[in-house]
Amino acid sequence: MLDETGRRGSQKQAATRAATASGAKPRLLVIDDDKMHRMIVCRAADRVGYAPAGAATAREAVRLLQGGRFDCIALDLSFGQDPDMLRQLAALGSATSIVVIGDCDAAGGEDAAATSLRLNVVKTIAKPVDLDVLQAALVEIKDAQVPESAAEA
Repeated sequence: MLDETGRRGSQKQAATRAATASGAKPRLLVIDDDKMHRMIVCRAADRVGYAPAGAATAREAVRLLQGGRFDCIALDLSFGQDPDMLRQLAALGSATSIVVIGDCDAAGGEDAAATSLRLNVVKTIAKPVDLDVLQAALVEIKDAQVPESAAEA
């Protein structure tokens, strides 16, 4: 869909840009069944200006996605031992930026890569996660969501 400036976009992306311009923290959903990893990613996201929320199960992630707007999703590719979560995200029609964390060469990697082409996967990060790389990716995503008029000010 084209927005009022003739660029590709969606109503969800426009709402994200408006919230970011108003000073609201962008929301990040961290989907990972490893509690410690989920906490580390949430803490890293908080440090670069996100309001993170974590989901330990597919059911919890889908419930959170259906119940609210997220500006970005950090998804552990090995979640559930297969790329099923990517298919669930595709079924929801999410245009949200997605950072995939994991080994794309693992079993199911080709299927996951094919599914990711239908999603807005903007970055893949290998495990173990380099927090500097993760934070840089999150900042880049956040900055891309700021309206041009706010970026010029």
